[in-house]
Amino acid sequence: MEVVSLLLRPYHAWHRDAFLAALSLVFGALAPAAAAQEILPDSESSFFRLKSSYRHAGEIVSFDIVAVCNLRVTTYGDSSSSHDLMMAPPFFATRTKDGGVIAQKVPNACGGETTANGRVPKDLLPGAIWFDDASDLSLGIAYILEESFASPKSKLEFLGATISAATKDDWEEFYKTIPQSVIPIDRYYKFGKVDRNLSEAELMENPWDRKALTMYHGYGVLGCGGYQRFRFTKDEERAQIRALWPSSRPRYWALSPSEGSKFAELTAAIRDFATDTITIRRSAFSVDHIGLWGFPTRAGGGVIGQSRKYPEIFADRESDGIPWLDKSIIGSDHITVGVDVQQNLGPNFVYCYSGLTGLSPIVQNLIPEFKRLPRRLRVDGVPVEIDGKDQFPGFIPPAVFFDRDEFAFVRFGFY
Repeated sequence: MEVVSLLLRPYHAWHRDAFLAALSLVFGALAPAAAAQEILPDSESSFFRLKSSYRHAGEIVSFDIVAVCNLRVTTYGDSSSSHDLMMAPPFFATRTKDGGVIAQKVPNACGGETTANGRVPKDLLPGAIWFDDASDLSLGIAYILEESFASPKSKLEFLGATISAATKDDWEEFYKTIPQSVIPIDRYYKFGKVDRNLSEAELMENPWDRKALTMYHGYGVLGCGGYQRFRFTKDEERAQIRALWPSSRPRYWALSPSEGSKFAELTAAIRDFATDTITIRRSAFSVDHIGLWGFPTRAGGGVIGQSRKYPEIFADRESDGIPWLDKSIIGSDHITVGVDVQQNLGPNFVYCYSGLTGLSPIVQNLIPEFKRLPRRLRVDGVPVEIDGKDQFPGFIPPAVFFDRDEFAFVRFGFY
């Protein structure tokens, strides 16, 4: 299942640094802000309307979002330049009456797909993120499966979604409403400097405040992700896994996937093993990512233009993630990456949050050893042994690890 992306958190410091560099190139964050700009739908532009609704605490929350495809943004002033937006907005966030926030992901229907013409499934599942408190957006919970909404822990009921054709006039009316999004979306229609929400000096006045940390490191956006679990039932498949399972027989284990190694061959073959489920690991899982077409349903629908089998997903969380980060990281000898199978959030949800980067003033001034800290991967507190050790160097947890010879956990949400 090639799925996934809701609000953008580049997972690890290496990925986050690369993301910030890319953001600078794409949005001109290192360049002077443009003196003027024009937003110009043209003959190549098309438009579609997403309508969706949810029930929360007895309140019906509805979305009516008009997206534009192939939008040209031209800047003038100090320099003349232009760029094209493939699609915008990628999401829209609305406040609930009790102070929470629902962020609605906008699937890509730029190919003329609509519910009426049958190219959008009737059970379209666009995906959403729930925040408990509109004044603290440091942690969101992604709802991307029917099981997410059916869970006893759910705070949302999904009432359905449709996509229809729209016009330039429809988009212009919607464009007037973009300041109403609780999480800003105006940046997707701009070209030029992307301003931080908080200065370095303001952050360092209270470096462990969650709201300040989120504003500085998240650029107003968060990323989501976790692990998808595959189960193997065929003897020949389990035999291949068992052949590499360390002799000490740890419950959770992985080997270094060096090029050409047996373990690399094994993990590459997972897609062939899991004939009833397709891995989601190669797609971004961020609301900002526009290449998403929805999420699979039990009936095999939910996704625009593609048939996807139903996944089994679990959240992961890192101790350097903003919701959990505190000054105890100073002097710590490791970073913990925890996967929730039965504990904490449990199955069918994933966390959405931002985290430290190597460029953070907190790292530079308070924890300069941050980049050298090893990481420990745990499943409900149980260690994942990697090459026989209970920790691994660098920032990137294993893309694949195993639960004995029965399950494989495949990571998704890297962007």
